[in-house]
Amino acid sequence: MKIKNIFCVMDPTAETQHALVRAAFVARAQRATITAYLVIPKDEDMADPEGWLETQIAPLREQGLTVEPQIERAADWRRAIATAAESSGADLITKSTYRRSAVRRWLLRNSDHLLLKSARCPILFSKTDSTLAENGPEKILVAVNVNADDLERRELRETVTRYARELVELLGAELHVVNSFPSRMEFVHPPDLAKQFGIARNQAHVGEGAAEDVITETCERLGNPLLVMGAVIRPGVKGMVVGNTAERILNAVPGDVLAIVRPGFAKLPPQT
Repeated sequence: MKIKNIFCVMDPTAETQHALVRAAFVARAQRATITAYLVIPKDEDMADPEGWLETQIAPLREQGLTVEPQIERAADWRRAIATAAESSGADLITKSTYRRSAVRRWLLRNSDHLLLKSARCPILFSKTDSTLAENGPEKILVAVNVNADDLERRELRETVTRYARELVELLGAELHVVNSFPSRMEFVHPPDLAKQFGIARNQAHVGEGAAEDVITETCERLGNPLLVMGAVIRPGVKGMVVGNTAERILNAVPGDVLAIVRPGFAKLPPQT
């Protein structure tokens, strides 16, 4: 894993730029360049956006990091993010995210939803209430589906696991694996899961129920580790469902989430 370009989505409504903190940590570890991206809706005014953005990135430059500002005005700022990230040649996107009620997720098209379906590279979503320390996570939890029976999901599981292992090696963290199963017919014994991934028995977690419930419970029990998960985004009607599993997990867990989007499935939506 080599990250050269980090695309950080700035949030002018937030006092603390959590996504920028995460971007800076990765940039130090990988000697990467950060693009600090500020998108402003065309129908809204912002006083001195250049000055605001410069104030946010100046401390990182003083620390020796390379940070390039980028400001864009867009009619649909939610869709503009993925397009700008691809144009920048991003290897990683960092973005703050917030918990939303089920009703709001169903009724509102949000930027996380569109980014999951449009990004061409991994996305690190930082939670404002996350306990992830600035010096990196102590534990990394990778969510897998060992019962996946189609090629795309098996390949995604391998990609997610490989990415998580590389993060463990890079950060010196402890690897944990979680697998949920909808019924006892698909039960996986924890010792078998541990053996499959080469980890200790107490680092393998299984649970019956919806993926978001099992994963959230495991995250809380482990003290909010960095969660690494995959997202298979398909075109057409299936890809337009707002309540897909990846987004429900992202909304449910209390800590940071690294989402690996299956290459070749995500397609950039048209700009309006």
